[in-house]
Amino acid sequence: MFSFDNMQIPVAHREVEATLRPKWQQLCKQLGVDAAQTATIYRNLIAQYTGETRHYHDLQHIADVLAVAEALSDEIENAAAVQLAIWFHDVVYETDGNQDNELLSADYAVREMSRVGVSDDLLNTVHALILDTKHQARPETQDGCVIVDADLSTFAVDREQFDRHSADVRREFWHVDPELYCNSRIALLKSMLNRDPLYYTQTMHERYTSMAHANLQHAIEQLERGDLSFTSG
Repeated sequence: MFSFDNMQIPVAHREVEATLRPKWQQLCKQLGVDAAQTATIYRNLIAQYTGETRHYHDLQHIADVLAVAEALSDEIENAAAVQLAIWFHDVVYETDGNQDNELLSADYAVREMSRVGVSDDLLNTVHALILDTKHQARPETQDGCVIVDADLSTFAVDREQFDRHSADVRREFWHVDPELYCNSRIALLKSMLNRDPLYYTQTMHERYTSMAHANLQHAIEQLERGDLSFTSG
């Protein structure tokens, strides 16, 4: 029996955790792993994504990315690998700029899931997929394109939700000087706005590029004014 004994889940995250729990159990079944053997792994994942420093890269982000990947299921080659990579892709997330979060997250995934018998071949794939979320180059695989698009799907949401995401990202970098934050964030968002294509999968490219571009332009113009008012309230 899958055990969640002594799990400490912050109230704000309980609802989304309840929706994610059966997805984790189903993924374990796909992987041929006894879910009960992953209880500690799961608890540690939840603890990471609900930590007090997590505002954007949190449990809701995992739920959102998994939902988009599910919507892109017709374009996925290895669903189990993509789902597992999504669960782990931000498990390590520090904002001091002195470590490689994606590499550490990928290594963490391999280390933890190898303990419960997931094959080396699948874990090598998961490792590569997590590294794709660095967003530094076009992924070499179709599934890499899927996870990258799913991770960036939060650019293509309604303006109110987009502004909430922007505020949550800023909260994760609260310690960074406002001017430095604005300049760094502008550079990142411009690189995304100028990337062609922004989204690699057919579905995301055709349906969501325009919305994402509009949101990115909005955020850039706001930051160029030094306007961080979206972080209040």
